[in-house]
Amino acid sequence: MAGRNRKGSVTVQSFKGVLRLVWSYQGKQRFLYSGLVDTPLNRIVAEGKAKVIEGDLATGNFDPTLAKYKPERQNQISVVELFQKFMDKRARQVYERTMAKYKGLLGLLKSHFGNKAASAIG
Repeated sequence: MAGRNRKGSVTVQSFKGVLRLVWSYQGKQRFLYSGLVDTPLNRIVAEGKAKVIEGDLATGNFDPTLAKYKPERQNQISVVELFQKFMDKRARQVYERTMAKYKGLLGLLKSHFGNKAASAIG
């Protein structure tokens, strides 16, 4: 990182190939990981988010929980869908008997979790 940022500015950085936003708030360095791979288009998206945070910092509307700035997860995959994808990937790599066990487990997952999002499981 070359030099210091001006006060209230948010910088877009590439960290391990993923974009993150970096700024200071109340004397502490803050990070927000975008989950976006470092591409020219994704940088534009991240820079837009950085401008929103800068505006909120300047106007006193900053959300210190960062919930306002995190991407919304509209297409959450369910536990059952996730396991079905796993089964589809493994279908050609495992024995038929193993697939039969997977299918049995899938039935148990359906009855136990229903449509619960995989991200909601602790």
